[in-house]
Amino acid sequence: AAIDLLRDVEVILETLSATPVSELRNGGLGVREVKRLTKATGIDERRLGLLLEVTAAAVLIAPGIPEPDPSDAAGSTWAPTVAADR
Repeated sequence: AAIDLLRDVEVILETLSATPVSELRNGGLGVREVKRLTKATGIDERRLGLLLEVTAAAVLIAPGIPEPDPSDAAGSTWAPTVAADR
């Protein structure tokens, strides 16, 4: 079970590295973004929600403005942090 958890977290981090998701104005991720991540990662939506909470609590992902700032970004996005590189 632990191996599956680590594998899923790795898939989430890789997916968010390639395509960060937009943060809602009041914070967090919208339903549309979660559904897109579910499709991109192949992880069940309920499990994905839990893993997103865990990775955010562990500061492996966080909202912010990416550097360099992509021209098509509409503000803050959720993406992996420097801590995820370890």
